[in-house]
Amino acid sequence: MSKLHLNWSVPWFLEKSHDFFSSVINAVAKSKLLGKSKIAAKMLNRMKHVSLRPLTITYNNILNACAFSDPKVEHRKEILDLAMLMLKEAQETCGANFITYGTCLRVIGTFEDDPASRWRLARDTFRRCCADGQLNKLVMNQVKFAVSPSQYSLLMQEAKDEKTGQLRDSFTRNCRKKPLPRRTLANH
Repeated sequence: MSKLHLNWSVPWFLEKSHDFFSSVINAVAKSKLLGKSKIAAKMLNRMKHVSLRPLTITYNNILNACAFSDPKVEHRKEILDLAMLMLKEAQETCGANFITYGTCLRVIGTFEDDPASRWRLARDTFRRCCADGQLNKLVMNQVKFAVSPSQYSLLMQEAKDEKTGQLRDSFTRNCRKKPLPRRTLANH
């Protein structure tokens, strides 16, 4: 497999473009490249180097690169550590959304081998998601993927309103109720 080299110069008119960096990181995340999470992280560093502040989608794309890296071939701890760092940076800078939390939970479920550590990381990520008001069905599906059925049941008890049986409003307050319409060429 050929290596992707990041020692190239970016044309001046793209150098300060969020769209450029987000597109490249997204393409890397969707590729079959080995080490794509590291490549995505290098692109993030390049973005910061040219004084662009990463957006939530930037972190989501890097988390996606982590989530879909090959756990049989790639270094599991490095990918998990990178994902946890990206979640922390997103929370501290531009804000994490339900996609950020859901994708991070996918990484935890895929790359953390130790059941006790997986439970701790998944529970802490779930609770932070709830505190940020970003809980929805997508996140709960990733919680289910990351933890055992009994652990999932415990977290569902935390998440549900006793009166309504629905997810607590305070846990879902910042989450979109309806998905955004898909963009089409006609919308541009």
